[in-house]
Amino acid sequence: MNDVERELRRAFHRRQPSAGFADRVGEAVRQGRTRKRQRQRWMAMAAAVVVLCSLGGGYWQVRREAGRTVDQLNLAVQITGEKLNFVREAAARGLLERDDAGKNVGEGNVGQNNVGEKE
Repeated sequence: MNDVERELRRAFHRRQPSAGFADRVGEAVRQGRTRKRQRQRWMAMAAAVVVLCSLGGGYWQVRREAGRTVDQLNLAVQITGEKLNFVREAAARGLLERDDAGKNVGEGNVGQNNVGEKE
């Protein structure tokens, strides 16, 4: 037997583990599982934060668009009211009756004022 064989036999010779070896291995395995669980919890919490932020941003955008829609509707109602008031006042004053030249008085003004302009 040469030196290499002796070294191999000695290296691969069965030895008894030191005292508490099984406990140390079991503890390392448990800690590894615990760390993995902690990592999974952190990942789940991070995913939940991303989802909640996305939902919150979408809700905020819908609310902003709803506010714009309400503002546009209020403006449309205001313009319609102004036009109706103009026509009502013109009719009450008799401005839509014919004048001496045969032309309708106020005819050119009805419905032709620009948005937001007062008659």
